[in-house]
Amino acid sequence: MKTFVLTSLFCCLAGMAHSQITAYPSGDTDGKILKRSTSYSVEARALPDGEWQNLEVYSASVDIKKRRNTSFVEIDSRGDVEFRVTNHIAKYDSVSIRPLSRDVEWKCVNDSVLTFVAEPGMKLSLETNGDRYRNLHIFVNEPLKEILKPDGDDCIDWSQKLGDVYRKNARLIYFGPGVHRPKDLPSTRIRIPSNCTVYLAPGAVVNAQLSVDKAENVRIIGRGYICSPCEAIDITYSKNVEIDGVTIVNPGHYTVYGGQSDSIRIHNVKSLSGAQWGDGFDLMSCSNVDIDDCFIRTSDDCLAFYNHRWGFWGNSTNFTVRNTILWADVAHPINLGGHGDDMDPQGETLSNVLYENIDILECRESQPLYQGCLSIGCGDNNTVKNVTFRNIRIEDVQLGRLVNFNVLFNEKYNRVPGRGISNITLENVSYEGRFFELNPPVVTGYSEERCIDGVTFRNVTVNGKRIRSLEGFETNEYVRNVKFK
Repeated sequence: MKTFVLTSLFCCLAGMAHSQITAYPSGDTDGKILKRSTSYSVEARALPDGEWQNLEVYSASVDIKKRRNTSFVEIDSRGDVEFRVTNHIAKYDSVSIRPLSRDVEWKCVNDSVLTFVAEPGMKLSLETNGDRYRNLHIFVNEPLKEILKPDGDDCIDWSQKLGDVYRKNARLIYFGPGVHRPKDLPSTRIRIPSNCTVYLAPGAVVNAQLSVDKAENVRIIGRGYICSPCEAIDITYSKNVEIDGVTIVNPGHYTVYGGQSDSIRIHNVKSLSGAQWGDGFDLMSCSNVDIDDCFIRTSDDCLAFYNHRWGFWGNSTNFTVRNTILWADVAHPINLGGHGDDMDPQGETLSNVLYENIDILECRESQPLYQGCLSIGCGDNNTVKNVTFRNIRIEDVQLGRLVNFNVLFNEKYNRVPGRGISNITLENVSYEGRFFELNPPVVTGYSEERCIDGVTFRNVTVNGKRIRSLEGFETNEYVRNVKFK
């Protein structure tokens, strides 16, 4: 009997925990850095019978070609959440909640209010009447696994206005609710020492760049926001760096900038960027990179992996990108191989890259050379090999190509062409949209010596029709060993 009671109590408590949602406090009460959105009002409640809570709705800029304001909202939840969204700028004549693979159903209460249910871990875009720019992003995080508090001599607590310091012995840098910016540093950069955890509490707004340089064993975690005037996070000449849970809003440059670093893990990072050269994750001469469960919306490449560039040297290897949503308002969702050491006769190699379970929501690029949802632009004496695209879903893009695999000489960025592309696999890749015929896929080598050797298309479909040959592709005689399965 006691066992039953204890088990029942446990189940009851587990059920209560399962139904909890956590809304974040407002960190920027003035709304100068993290601006509020007036386009939507959003309420949420835990199912089955939680009370409605009003959520903070924030604004971010997207699309560098024609700057517009999008909106986003974010909560933590242990179970399913019902959202009630009031649209203040348009009537719900038509509605789409993407990615379509999530199969989220919605119901209109009236022409300006709708409801839908989301699960923990979902990252969604609610679009009204086909408007992808003034949309609402909804991020439902699983609960924080760690809740850290500032304590001890080895802690730097920016909430106590004790920032603008660098201590090698710091083991915790704590950003509490509120806006944090350097006051007397020579730049907007906050340096992170080795063996240190940076914790952004819910409601924290960091108006600075977090820099991990020549450091190891660093974590940047929490539920706060980084609104940096430059790159949001730099990882250079470092090892064992983890980024988990934070949201990056309108960085002035890259979201994550990595160079000549090893063992990088990026998990559950959400990024909204509308800046020029506002790439998502740009990693150069890095190895052993794990990217998982991210949402990246940018006005340049979402993911760009290169070899040598600027002060970074060496090969790039062992990249895994899983369970991630990519949205490129400009340029590529995925871009590989554009930069390398052109002065090295043997060149550098970018190898062993896996993209798996990816939703691509947008690609819009007017320049034919740069079009490609899945792009390998091999230049600068690079060799690109052993790349797999598996379970990739590409929705109707505005302007682009399905693939662009090209050993090329781009006079704007390269001094010599690439050395070659080999062993590329596309498996269970689908595209539903208009631009396959208008902008055919590209698979082209540069010469007999600088060719593409080995591409396998396994269950690759366009509008439900399987690709069985290179018919309709732009290709040339410098491509060999292409298989269709």
